[in-house]
Amino acid sequence: MLNIYYCAVKGRKLKKVPEFKKGCWVHLENPTKKEIKNVSKFLQVDESLCLDAIDPNEVPRMERDEEITYFFTRIPKIENKEIITAPFLIAVGSDFILTISDKKADFLDMFIEGITPIYTTQRIKFFLQLLFAVNTQYNVFLTDISRKIRAIKFKIKRLGNQDIIQFIDYERILNDFLAALVPTATVISTLVEGRHIRLYEQDKELLEDVLLGSNQHIEVSKSTLKYIVNIREAYSTIMTNELNRVIKFLTSLTILLTVPTMISSFLGMNVTIPLAQNPSTFGLIILCSLLISGLLFIFFKRKDWI
Repeated sequence: MLNIYYCAVKGRKLKKVPEFKKGCWVHLENPTKKEIKNVSKFLQVDESLCLDAIDPNEVPRMERDEEITYFFTRIPKIENKEIITAPFLIAVGSDFILTISDKKADFLDMFIEGITPIYTTQRIKFFLQLLFAVNTQYNVFLTDISRKIRAIKFKIKRLGNQDIIQFIDYERILNDFLAALVPTATVISTLVEGRHIRLYEQDKELLEDVLLGSNQHIEVSKSTLKYIVNIREAYSTIMTNELNRVIKFLTSLTILLTVPTMISSFLGMNVTIPLAQNPSTFGLIILCSLLISGLLFIFFKRKDWI
């Protein structure tokens, strides 16, 4: 789907326009190859690079072709109740800015609906605002994941299979985030150095904020991954300790029950035994069994096996 937006510095709000004009923002969402071909031909942009924007495995990078800079990144989103990252292309030309997204980029709504004011004629500033908005999306997802992990942590002694599966899914998501954030931060650092795009002083400050945000999200992702690993290891240690305690208890209980069983087995054999005719023999046997079991119980108790 092709949409063209325009807003000059003197304009009041972003407007959707029917055709291309200098200083506009051209946005392709879930485009067909034919739409990409038409837009590429009209804007004189590299068609092959534009097609890379709908490749689900495309990695963040930057390309420079004549006067057009192509910035590839990945954006986080929810699809089929799963958190994924999708490719997102920002192409900055001399008189336009082009964005291509294979999936719906929800964060663009705040620009389209006027929640965040933008001027499409200020191409570099708008480009940096887009990067800042992508960072904000990552921050929302990372904050939500951290909150859910903390909630699970409080019931560490009662973790179920579903919680373990959730941890594995969070690890997948965070690794996916890192695979997008790390190369993106590397590319942004080259922009801070003044390569590829000419920046004004205010733009440099905004770009440094974007780079700082990307690096912070990388550190948060790494620390959250480490936190998940620590929780899983702690849970494994707790479960192992609990299993050892149960085994010790059952072993001790088995020994306590085995002693009277063995005594009664020996004395129940069809052979002559001492004091067989004495009426007090049965009570004496019971007393000896209880005494031996009692001593074993005290020993096991001191060893903290029971």
